[in-house]
Amino acid sequence: MSIRMRAPIRVLPRELAEKIAAGEVVERPASVIKELVENSLDAGATHVRVELEDGGRKRITVLDDGHGIPAEELPLALERHATSKISHFDDLWNLHTMGFRGEALPSIAAVSRFTLESRGVSDHGRRLYLEGGQLRGDDVPETTSPLGGFTAGTLITVEDLFFNVPARLKFLKSKSSEAAHIRELLERIALCNPKTGFTLLSDGRKLFNVAPAAEDARVAKVLETAPSDLETFEAQFEDIRVHGWLDRDGRAPNGRHVYLAVNGRMVRDKLLQQAVLVGLRSRMMEGEYPRAFVAVEVDPADVDVNVHPAKSEVRFRRSRDVFQVLHGALERLSRETKKPFYSASLPTLAAAPLAAPAAPPEVVSAPTSALFPAERVSYKTKEYVAVAIGGLTAAFDTGTPETLSPLATLSPASDAKRADADAGEKASPGFGHLHYIGQLKNTYLLFQDAEGLVVVDQHAAHERVNYERIKDDFIRNGLKAQPLLVSAVVKCKPEDIGLALENADALARLGFEFEAFGDNCLLVRAAPEALAPDRASELFRALLDEIRGSESGQLLSDDPSRLSPKIERILSTSACHASVRAGQALSVQEARGLALTMDRTDSALNCPHGRPASIRLTFSQIEALFKR
Repeated sequence: MSIRMRAPIRVLPRELAEKIAAGEVVERPASVIKELVENSLDAGATHVRVELEDGGRKRITVLDDGHGIPAEELPLALERHATSKISHFDDLWNLHTMGFRGEALPSIAAVSRFTLESRGVSDHGRRLYLEGGQLRGDDVPETTSPLGGFTAGTLITVEDLFFNVPARLKFLKSKSSEAAHIRELLERIALCNPKTGFTLLSDGRKLFNVAPAAEDARVAKVLETAPSDLETFEAQFEDIRVHGWLDRDGRAPNGRHVYLAVNGRMVRDKLLQQAVLVGLRSRMMEGEYPRAFVAVEVDPADVDVNVHPAKSEVRFRRSRDVFQVLHGALERLSRETKKPFYSASLPTLAAAPLAAPAAPPEVVSAPTSALFPAERVSYKTKEYVAVAIGGLTAAFDTGTPETLSPLATLSPASDAKRADADAGEKASPGFGHLHYIGQLKNTYLLFQDAEGLVVVDQHAAHERVNYERIKDDFIRNGLKAQPLLVSAVVKCKPEDIGLALENADALARLGFEFEAFGDNCLLVRAAPEALAPDRASELFRALLDEIRGSESGQLLSDDPSRLSPKIERILSTSACHASVRAGQALSVQEARGLALTMDRTDSALNCPHGRPASIRLTFSQIEALFKR
């Protein structure tokens, strides 16, 4: 065993120290653009233009029409800890600017070939060129300098990012993935700054473009919805004020579409995120998230923005009060809104006198989709319609609850007892031998046997059935693709096209065949066979969102047969989108078909997310409720 000798303490060389410091600020092209655009906003810019080459690896330019930097101060802007935004320690607790440390420009310049050109209103401007943090050029720009015709402003060019830090360079993602991160970053900044216009171009293609606008118009633009579809909320307690907009019918598979701002600064904050989710929980299904923008305004002295190198996290002095104000505003919105988040069209029943005899429940058939097909149906040769399951009607109608054997207990409390029994043995006679009563609220299927009432959540049950089938298909050969009679046009952001094409093999294994269709659309020609055709676009968008949210920009690992948590989540998403929804009417045959299919499915008592798919209410429990 070798013993490491003690090394003497020494001051690091300036070049090495600057590279280390740059690593705290500059992680990828998006972090470069964040720092530069925030500087533009602090300079009062009303227009900011960002251009990329090769996802920002080769070249980044940021042009603004702010007040510029006087020529004599330009070299100081590249000195570490030189800034015009604060001058005393107490200023940290009264910040009204995005930046304040004086670290961004020298950090970026230390790991790139960096050109800074700026012009104040009253001077001709100055241009500095640095390579790896070392000054290589200092001159006065020509009058034809490309400052966009602005009388004042700043143009920064960052070339060959990380050229002198190859270890950092190899961790960058694909061109499309980096561009997607930058697009998302600018969306968040744009939400906080509606009076400023933003343009983003990648290799000459326009990815994002918004003009100065009113706050609600900017929110609608970024959330990709109509202003009329936005709900507003507002609340204030002492000097804590929250306001925001919610896309009434919008939903997302994760929390990335909940945009948060504190005192005009975009942040990612678990406290605020949790307040949003808890406040809106009555309007969302499990696994679904809202699309919203939330702005919080507090006394600058009550929030610390200096807790993270990128200033993307904050710490509130009165965190409990902030949570309560935001949570309360959204909870009131949920109570007051007349339209539910995901409304279901339910039949209107005429009021009947109490003495009228009870009529059997009316069950409405759903002729547009085969929810529980007994066999796979080819879209090429047959309509996608309900498949009759022969012999079920007679079997159910002739049986009586009293003659049926008891069903294995379905309540969560009995799961342990069930587990103690033979785990591989299916409950007998099971769901298929229950007497079907009808459908409640087009969401719950009601069954009866000798012991009481069994209530099945149709979406949760069907989701489990589909999940087990899709999982088996995926492990064996990947999901089988079924050509669509009518190709689905999926509108998406331009950078998503590149991400989708990079993941074409993974998407093919998941049953999707597609191609680029114009600058901002993908044409889906085939979808998983288990999926209803009208759900193809919905699932494809969810998978694109999964790719965007992946750190690697890849949908599957090198070994897709191994069910990692990500793959399980993707298969669960596929099953969810292939399943009947809450609020969807089922025919008698479809309801009975689902019950039979549950008997042939492992873990049928729960959906893939762990929610119960069925519960039992015994006759003794019912009688106790009526105090009999």
